Amino acid sequence: TSSLWATRVCFAQQQMLERPSATLHDRIVTFDDQVSTKLESMDRASRTCVLLEIAVHFNFYREVSSSKDAIDKARAVSGLHVEMSGALGKRTKFQQEQVAQVCGRCACLLPPLQLLLGTLKDETAHHFLQLVLRASGTEATAVCPPFPAPSHLPANIPLEDDTLLPAVQYDSAPAWTLSALDQTLVLALCIDVRNTNPKHGLTAEEMMPYVACVLGQGHAWAITTMALLTRCRLEAERSRTSVRAMLQLQSLADDYTRTDPPVTQRLTFAFALALPPAWRRLRELGRRYMALGVPRDALPIFERLELWNDLIECHQALQQDGRAEELVRQRLAVEPTPLLWCVLGDLTRNEEHYLTAWSLSKSRSARAMRSLGYKLLREGERGTEHGRVPTETYRRCIDAFEKCLTLNGLQSDVWFSLGCAAMRIDDHAIASRAFRRRVDLEPEDFESWSNLANALLRLGHKPRAFLALKEAIRAEYENWKVWENLCAVAIDVGAFNDVIFSFNRIFDLKKSFGDHEILNLVVRAVNENLLDFDNQPCSNFAPALRALIDRLPSVTVTDYRVWLAAAHFLSATGDAKRAQDFRRNAYRDARAASGWEKAQSSLLGVLKCAEEVVKGMKQLSCLVLIFFNSIPCFWLNRLNLCDLERFSSACHIFICTSHQVTTPPIHSLLRLHCPRHRQRQGQCQAHAALTARRGLCLAPCLRCHRCGPARDPRGTRRPAGVIVLSPAGLCVSVCV
Repeated sequence: TSSLWATRVCFAQQQMLERPSATLHDRIVTFDDQVSTKLESMDRASRTCVLLEIAVHFNFYREVSSSKDAIDKARAVSGLHVEMSGALGKRTKFQQEQVAQVCGRCACLLPPLQLLLGTLKDETAHHFLQLVLRASGTEATAVCPPFPAPSHLPANIPLEDDTLLPAVQYDSAPAWTLSALDQTLVLALCIDVRNTNPKHGLTAEEMMPYVACVLGQGHAWAITTMALLTRCRLEAERSRTSVRAMLQLQSLADDYTRTDPPVTQRLTFAFALALPPAWRRLRELGRRYMALGVPRDALPIFERLELWNDLIECHQALQQDGRAEELVRQRLAVEPTPLLWCVLGDLTRNEEHYLTAWSLSKSRSARAMRSLGYKLLREGERGTEHGRVPTETYRRCIDAFEKCLTLNGLQSDVWFSLGCAAMRIDDHAIASRAFRRRVDLEPEDFESWSNLANALLRLGHKPRAFLALKEAIRAEYENWKVWENLCAVAIDVGAFNDVIFSFNRIFDLKKSFGDHEILNLVVRAVNENLLDFDNQPCSNFAPALRALIDRLPSVTVTDYRVWLAAAHFLSATGDAKRAQDFRRNAYRDARAASGWEKAQSSLLGVLKCAEEVVKGMKQLSCLVLIFFNSIPCFWLNRLNLCDLERFSSACHIFICTSHQVTTPPIHSLLRLHCPRHRQRQGQCQAHAALTARRGLCLAPCLRCHRCGPARDPRGTRRPAGVIVLSPAGLCVSVCV
């Protein structure tokens, strides 16, 4: 139909441009909508092809959800069933035992015909099958295109590695025979796997079976080319296969210069695949040369294609900045264009060149304003690094970016830079608008989702910020910083279940934890049975919180107050013994800090932990002796002792210190709680019992206005600590 060919022409024109065009995007969407209204009148094969073409268009413009919907519809129409499974196999040459390998399994729409298609190896029999399919009402050219000669298909470069096999060798290889249409759909499903999963090595492993399935068929030139190109992109990131990927790209680029197969065979299914044009494939080859560290081989490719930005990077990698500028000036003398003036501005970092390009283009060069905005943004960042925020520079930067986006609103990187510049001057309205548009174009960019959440928080939209951070988590599941941000916002909106889950992810990723404030809030919500943002009682989260707290000993706790928060929850649930263990951990961590006795805040933290230990011992009916031998008398004389006196009178406590103290409140406190003063003749019962069991003399281990220095029988000073005694004088535990 006319609409179908119109959208094909527009998309072919879009692929010839370096950046997405908003005008062509609108036209393609309009024509696709017109074609979609006529799907019901098409046969099954044609509907599948049209839906795959629509999916390719959406995928090009990064509209992942719409692309996935189109692929799902195409799979439903074709009846193809694809699932990932496992099979025993070998991956290396020296592997002795077979291990589980991922593989794909397909169920075809027409099994008998597909099986027959796989057995036909000559053009006469293949033509007969086309007649059979046409008689059955199926579009023959869609299901089985003209059979190409094997020499006309792109060459499959073998893998020459001393360890890896060319392909996974399965013990029982899954056998299937797919039509050309089904192979096209399998490649579309492979792209869908990449779009809907994070950039990870496991994603590449999941995509490879789809490619292997298609490479074993060899029905159409465009399908085989696209399968080889997809394999190149997957193997380029691996050291053992990167060379094969580069050689395969070179071979695919050379295929465009060949005269066979004819154009009719080359175009079969070409529109239903994301097959790039020749110049994009050559650029990809040049960039692969750059990634492998051979920019000299990439230089002639970029010169022939006049890709000035890549050409500049090549000259810079070769330390030939002067040569790049000379080449651009020579081209300007022949034919001055806005693009060349922009490239010269990139080389010389002269703002006037961008303004010249803007004027020469009659205010139509988005490249000029984009480059000017980037230059101003870099200047602003340099000023910010030196401690000053150049507000005027950022304002000009925002103005340049907005002019650029007015001409072409599909530039996702410009939207991101606009949002960053707006955040620098606290213009959160512009920042939220920019990052919202950025995530529309790049839904997998977790940094944009996080920045959008930050801007929404500054505007007071906490629920929307919470949802934005959940999208950031979906895009970057293995980043503990994003989990911490989600945790901080989730506690504000009352999503306590998400907070607990975030804590578990932080435990898994970071292996340490120190956010005592949020943990205290969660413990309070569960203990008081508050309502969360879904109006559900928080007591439902008690088992999950208990499981989280049980994991605390397995991670590094960086703040002693985390132990205290966990102890409060355990005390509320009736686990007094475990709670007391956590209090001792808190006291130990508080005293482990270097110089805690020299800072008033740290010293008060130690006293607080000791108070918590005493409260726990009070529940266990124990007597406590607390030694503060390392506390300087300077701090003891200046402390406000109201809390200390209340703490010492909470239960039976002996507070002892090895320093001379003259302040009256401490003087009376030590006198009140000194065993030697309470029982002047002989030792107290607790001291006698402990002496008999430990061989220590505790009575002289006091120092107030009457007691002597702290000594043990060997004549050394006794270390500070907490000694817990039962009412009978038995030693329960020692916290040093």
